[in-house]
Amino acid sequence: MESGNYIIQLLDKKDITGEKNYIFKEEYQSKIFHINIADKDRFTYLFNSILIENKKNQPQLQPEDLQQRASKLCEKVTYLVEELTAVELDSTTGIIMLRSKLSKNAVDSIINYFEVTINRDSAVSVKRFSNNKQTKVTEDRVFNLTTELAEKFLIHLTETIA
Repeated sequence: MESGNYIIQLLDKKDITGEKNYIFKEEYQSKIFHINIADKDRFTYLFNSILIENKKNQPQLQPEDLQQRASKLCEKVTYLVEELTAVELDSTTGIIMLRSKLSKNAVDSIINYFEVTINRDSAVSVKRFSNNKQTKVTEDRVFNLTTELAEKFLIHLTETIA
């Protein structure tokens, strides 16, 4: 069974009614899933963050491997609100950062974006941020995905660190 399918099946069974910031942690196929869920209903998940770590001891990824994995992820993930693109590779820390192309909401001073990091130790994380250009304040934001897209996204994230 695909990891995303398995994780969504487990999440669907959880009753988190009334719980905010439910922390879900599960190990499956040598991966550890840390998923912070703000809320869910029958069709949609509202995520605070996703972190998937590879439990297997693997050689550290080289910068060119990180770039290749980031490119593949950007090609596959075409269903988010904004398109992902690699913005920075830090060879010293072994982290490549992807961000979504900036999306302006109704108020032009607010910019929302996804941030995905892949590190050389085979972990991938996802968060969403909101930046207020007037106050220069950046805040964490929740992001919603339908059950179908959440499953697909988890599969693509897991493939990135396989």
